[in-house]
Amino acid sequence: MRDAVRNSLSAHAAGTLHGLIASALERGGAAEDERRVAQLAYHALRAYDPSRAPGHLLRAAEVAERDGQLAEAADYVSDAVRLVAAQVVTADAGGGRAMRGLAELVIRAVDLSLAVGNADGALEALHRFTPDFHDAVDADTRLSLGLSAARVAAHRERWSEVVLMLAPVEQSEPEHLDPKLLGEALMRLGHARLEAGAVEAASRTLAVAVAQLSGDSTRLLRGLGSCHLATALARLGLMEEARVRCTDAMTEAICVGEARLRWSSLVAMAEVAEAQGDFAHARDRWSDAMRVARTHAMPVELSRAAARSAAAAFEAHAESRAAVFAEEAIHVGRTHRQDAVVSLASAIQGALAVAAHPDPGFVKGMVRGVESLEAMGRPAEAAMALRMLAFVHVALGDVPAAIRTLGRARPLAVASGQLPLAARLLRAAERLAEGATDTRGV
Repeated sequence: MRDAVRNSLSAHAAGTLHGLIASALERGGAAEDERRVAQLAYHALRAYDPSRAPGHLLRAAEVAERDGQLAEAADYVSDAVRLVAAQVVTADAGGGRAMRGLAELVIRAVDLSLAVGNADGALEALHRFTPDFHDAVDADTRLSLGLSAARVAAHRERWSEVVLMLAPVEQSEPEHLDPKLLGEALMRLGHARLEAGAVEAASRTLAVAVAQLSGDSTRLLRGLGSCHLATALARLGLMEEARVRCTDAMTEAICVGEARLRWSSLVAMAEVAEAQGDFAHARDRWSDAMRVARTHAMPVELSRAAARSAAAAFEAHAESRAAVFAEEAIHVGRTHRQDAVVSLASAIQGALAVAAHPDPGFVKGMVRGVESLEAMGRPAEAAMALRMLAFVHVALGDVPAAIRTLGRARPLAVASGQLPLAARLLRAAERLAEGATDTRGV
């Protein structure tokens, strides 16, 4: 009966009813009652009341975020963004204060959405701040919004887009920008260049970023920059400098105590270990990174670390652990649309299956996986998957095919800036040509 009555109401009548309920809740003190503020926000939103609803939605978001309900908090803030953006357009309130307030809401909605892996929600919030609005805010606010857009693109692993978004900051006049914002922009630009394979350029940008982020309030960003710089230096073969940067990153992680920095510092340690050929140590650090991601509900980071854990375990002759890691990478990766992770982990599963039961039927599927990685623009993962395919060829007795496969993988590794991987692929091919039958751990 209640649903029938509700469905019979026009949009205007329903909004009026929600407004009456919201007013009654306000008179009853719901705005100050953490147990009822979500109910108040629900009705205020549906009452189409842009003057009162955003405040109630933000209060409900605070309560939800404090209780660890980040998805709910993201929804509340996104609803507030929608209302405030509509109000700005309708009232033609393009003044600085209104626009800055909207920009702050957009940035918060993006951060909360990305925290729960909702890139679509983050994009929707960004689009509420239309290009016409940008002229009404100052340079720091524009850069803050640009950083939010870059974080969304990075979450989707569109690294070339991040570079295009942030490269102009290198030409900016430093005195016209907030130093912390500039340092963060340079750090994220360097990270994007690293992931896009421009490792030397990345190392230079990251070194500038870490130097820029020198204050106590920037320890988290400086730590993240040190993590990325350690990885870049390791990929360039500068191992001593990479280890120093790893130590810097771990020090910041201990001092700051933030989950993402702990995850990133463990990833940097794993990257350095792999560059040195110590796959057992790399496997353990990737596994530690998985544990941090799992504990702190970071599913995208969990899937990526799981795939790399599986690859390192395979190289370390720990087949059982590799199988467990690969299965988790595929499960979490599929849930959160991490296609490259799924393809790489599937290639590892194929290599493990052939190691146990040699069957040429796996080859076609692995080849399709490599082709999909190349089509995604993921040369590093494609090179790692080809490494697995070469192992399969050896297990099936076709050493010439394995050598050709390694030869195909090496340019991909070079293109992605994975120079230690490229060197290992070359050594593996040489070992096979000399008569070796297992080149794992080379």
